Amino acid sequence: MKFQDIDSETLPKSSGFLVKIMHRMSTLLARNTAEEFASITRFNIVEWRVVSGLYAFGASRQKRLVDYTGGDQAQTSRILADLERKGLVRSVTSGEDRRVKNFALTAQGVKEVEAAMPGVAAYFQGIDAVLSHDEKATLISLLERILGAATAETKATGGTEVKTSG
Repeated sequence: MKFQDIDSETLPKSSGFLVKIMHRMSTLLARNTAEEFASITRFNIVEWRVVSGLYAFGASRQKRLVDYTGGDQAQTSRILADLERKGLVRSVTSGEDRRVKNFALTAQGVKEVEAAMPGVAAYFQGIDAVLSHDEKATLISLLERILGAATAETKATGGTEVKTSG
């Protein structure tokens, strides 16, 4: 296990054990995923999120891709511009609002996504397969609790979660 050198008893008081573990996990997962993607496709993980969204939804506005990928507007805009320069994505001004562009995969973009899809799917299925359905549900529940504890609203209430309507 790669976490054996993180000991909650020896961490400085200003460090959080769970935060340190989650940061280490995130870093290792990102590194391993980047390496795997490099062996499967020319897309990096962020580009993959965008092109897989375009593949799934067809022509889409940037806002929809931002929502789908969990990225931000600036990052998504840069990715779309790069993919357009590479000839994998094309943009078309919306007929409804000339200020809005719709983005779609080009024929070459579709070809590259479809070529990468089996390898990408197998990689992610391999990760998903290490946990049972119940273990996945438990992990998600635990992660949601940790994230909830990190929100400003929870900290403001002294560690108790406050439900708000909306």
